[in-house]
Amino acid sequence: MSNINYDDFPVSKNYCYLNTHGIGLTPVSVMEDVKNFLDKSINEPPFEVQFENWIKMTNDTRRLFSELINAKEEEISFQANSSTGINIVAEMLQLNNKDNIITDDLNFPSMVWPWRMNKKNNPKIKMVRNEKGIIKPEDYEELIDENTKLITTSSVSFINGFKNDLHNIGKITKKNNIYFLVDACLNTGYGNIDVQKCNIDFLVASNYKWLMSGFGAAEFYCKKKHIDKFETPHAGWFNHKQFPFPKSSTNNPLENRLMEYESPNHARKFEPGNPNYLSVYTLRKCLQYINKIGLERIRNKGYKLMLQLIEEIDSKVEIHSSTKSDHLSLEIFFGIKNNTSKELHSKLRKEGIWAGTAAWDLSKESGVRISTHFYNKEEHIDKTISAIKKIINN
Repeated sequence: MSNINYDDFPVSKNYCYLNTHGIGLTPVSVMEDVKNFLDKSINEPPFEVQFENWIKMTNDTRRLFSELINAKEEEISFQANSSTGINIVAEMLQLNNKDNIITDDLNFPSMVWPWRMNKKNNPKIKMVRNEKGIIKPEDYEELIDENTKLITTSSVSFINGFKNDLHNIGKITKKNNIYFLVDACLNTGYGNIDVQKCNIDFLVASNYKWLMSGFGAAEFYCKKKHIDKFETPHAGWFNHKQFPFPKSSTNNPLENRLMEYESPNHARKFEPGNPNYLSVYTLRKCLQYINKIGLERIRNKGYKLMLQLIEEIDSKVEIHSSTKSDHLSLEIFFGIKNNTSKELHSKLRKEGIWAGTAAWDLSKESGVRISTHFYNKEEHIDKTISAIKKIINN
């Protein structure tokens, strides 16, 4: 376990940056490693030694991410973004207009829209409505019937930071023999996610928030039994069973184009072409960075700062998030009377506080979102509290 090097996060040194729920900060030391990766690609021929190293690096990154969510290495594939992973699930399940899926109004839109693409066969969408920013597992269970095929939700809501009870929702999906799809974008990198204990069938994650590794790659987890059960909706040379070069059964090697497509029995099945090696490399370095500091230490630091903020502002502002420990994530949503979301965001920015506006104006309440990570300091929270008091008094 290594000490936190705040020099690795110059933005957090120079600004009160509390917007990790939007985009996390990438450590300088990781960016230096990424530069070396690029330099090597520029100064040395990329094939074939480098290509082989990229494949090994990608597989090692699968391993590191799988350990983060208690999955198996062969259950992790890399996609361009989390929305791509969701679409893969929608394409594989092939639900029809007799089927239904259950979601909630705190969920991210991309978790539902892929099922709306096929106007002829799109399933019915059943919506769980939150009550004061909270959703209970039994709220999903009440909507299940014989035609329900899937529950899709977020581990943490992008709107108000509500942390869902994945464990008990997973029990419900298992009991009813339906699929469970989780968007874990807003707590991979600090959360305690366990796909085994929570009976999660499919999970998507993005790298540019608490994982700190920017855009370009995202993770798609598919439970091993489903990899064997479903056919991949996309095929290419990269996800052929005989990767990298399928051998023709005839004397003419060019006839391998006419071979039957055979998919592998692991998650590369969902990677028809080369992944974004640069982004995967960045993720690998960030996962190693997280492991050096320690996930528990990162989590404890983030929650310590969040609880400090909540304690000081609870009686002064309108907190639209649940602050109960079971529901609390490292993001909260709060407002100040007589201030629209944009006004409050602008006033905080003038005080040097980098917060996030209300999520896409989808919330009925006005306010801003604030999040913490291990690279934040107590002085950031103190400065935020002072700015809030100033806005209230003015």
